[in-house]
Amino acid sequence: MLPPGLEKILLQSVYDVGPGPVVVAVSGGPDSIALLHAMRAVSYQKQWQIEVAHVQHNLRGADSFADQNLVEATARTLGLNFHLRTIRLKKSVQPGQVSRGLEQSARRLRYRALAGIAKDSQSKVLFVAHQKDDVAETLLLNL
Repeated sequence: MLPPGLEKILLQSVYDVGPGPVVVAVSGGPDSIALLHAMRAVSYQKQWQIEVAHVQHNLRGADSFADQNLVEATARTLGLNFHLRTIRLKKSVQPGQVSRGLEQSARRLRYRALAGIAKDSQSKVLFVAHQKDDVAETLLLNL
């Protein structure tokens, strides 16, 4: 259950999203986990079928798989469909060091994978959480 003020703001921001399947991209970080719970809280009123999407980049070794397991377990606990896509990136940097080019490639492939999940789910909507520090993603989403 969301606080009433937050629920009202959330419902106002998605007023034009009709019933049906909606995809929520969940990385496993706190921002996307919070988004998932918020979307689920309003899904009953909006008559949404939440589809949980996770993209596995394989860039952080065991941590990547821990995130994947967390997202899948959370989806299952909430009784939601879980969709996984794995992308392969050519690593040209040492483990633990992510280059700007690699981040851009990962972002492009991630959104392509998420679009595929949305298409497969017959969803016209994709919700993605990002932080204020995600300047590049904010810029892309506003274009």
